[in-house]
Amino acid sequence: MTAWDRNEVELTAMLESDKDKLEFEVTERQVRIKVVRPDDHYKGSTDAILTLKIPKGARISAETVSADITVAGVLGEQRLESVSGEVRTQAYDAPVKLSTVSGDGTINGTGGKAAVTVASVSGGLTINLAAAERLSARSISGDIDAHAELVPNARVEMETVSGEIKLTTKPPVNAEFDMESFSGDIDNCFGQKARDKSRYGPGSELSFTQGSGGARVSINSLSGDITICDH
Repeated sequence: MTAWDRNEVELTAMLESDKDKLEFEVTERQVRIKVVRPDDHYKGSTDAILTLKIPKGARISAETVSADITVAGVLGEQRLESVSGEVRTQAYDAPVKLSTVSGDGTINGTGGKAAVTVASVSGGLTINLAAAERLSARSISGDIDAHAELVPNARVEMETVSGEIKLTTKPPVNAEFDMESFSGDIDNCFGQKARDKSRYGPGSELSFTQGSGGARVSINSLSGDITICDH
């Protein structure tokens, strides 16, 4: 899915199976596209590939099963969901919500200040933002790898059950960090050391202010490691 300057939608569809049905509905405010296939046909190996060109400022909502989603150049709000597929997109100023089950998710920022929300059940999440103002990233068993410049008053929340979390920020860093892990390690290149939550059980935590503060970063992990640094 790519954006262009025209105020129109162009669809190119390739359906390998004659059992698949393409639905295409257009109103003054919305274009709805759907591929319908029999329930038992998901077990097959035939492809259904949709290539879309849409207006730059369009708002998009996409859901797939066993198919990837790739978005480029779309300035409007995005909601992208996939089961057993990979999702890749770009963030500008409008909110972006990305979620995957058994698939990786990737968001690359372009200098805007979009509110970004990403979630994964078993896939890894990769986030690259030139300016992070609002970022929420959650994973069950996949790793989270984020690179971001923390703007003043930024709010970042990252959480995982069994995956690792890595946050790399662009210096200078002015932020308040609050991190906690039940059974994983906490490591950072700013010098502060994590402390045990209890003398008699597992768990470590680390809270500190880097620079003048301002941005707030909260990171929690159940059994994965947490690493933060600036480069």
